[in-house]
Amino acid sequence: MPAQARRPRAQRPGSRPRREAVLLADLCAFTWRLQGNGLIRVESRDEVIKRIGRSPDYASAALLALIDTPKSGTLLGLGDKKRGGDYDPLEQMDREMGQGRL
Repeated sequence: MPAQARRPRAQRPGSRPRREAVLLADLCAFTWRLQGNGLIRVESRDEVIKRIGRSPDYASAALLALIDTPKSGTLLGLGDKKRGGDYDPLEQMDREMGQGRL
């Protein structure tokens, strides 16, 4: 068996990288910096595309899959009665930040 046939696919010359490697590269492509008021500014998707020359599609798909979205009944006021139609997905995070948990 030739040596090239024994190499993993991602290491063969001219082959495409494996999806896991592309996902890791996409997730690591974003840069961030601290702003004066203690906030963290993450580089926008458009800035990443300009810098690396391609779209970080695998990172976008992974992050979209992890978003905690509310049920439509909650948004329409049909779910939890104490929330009604005033659902704010960042409300809990704001409370936790105020209590120093985040």
